[in-house]
Amino acid sequence: MSYIEVAKGIYEMLQGTDFRNLLKGRGNNYDEFRTLMWDKFRINELISSYKQGTSSLLEKHLSFYNDVLNKFLKSEEIAYYENHMPLRTAFYLFWIWDKKLEIADEKLDKFIESFYIGTFGYKMIDVFSDNKNPNAE
Repeated sequence: MSYIEVAKGIYEMLQGTDFRNLLKGRGNNYDEFRTLMWDKFRINELISSYKQGTSSLLEKHLSFYNDVLNKFLKSEEIAYYENHMPLRTAFYLFWIWDKKLEIADEKLDKFIESFYIGTFGYKMIDVFSDNKNPNAE
């Protein structure tokens, strides 16, 4: 299933969820809440489908950095983006669908690709300008 299909399914689940009933009687345990939400709304599936859909994009668009790309992707700073970009992107898609904007899936795919490449490109510039890469030029 594609990232957009998974995100759309989650959006529809969110729309149909009675959160008052879902959370009734639950304590203030963040870890328990997170597990409940991640399981109910298939967040691991969302992240997995995003990674599958974007895995070739860096190679496609940033191949001129091939020698440092693998090292760059393993850095601690990038792990944050890799794990949170699927959620952040989904929030934009949810907004688009909530506003009932008529945007074809092909255009949404381009949006996702642009957002992904823009974010990682920005982060690469940030890392290089901080001199964390010995070959910053």
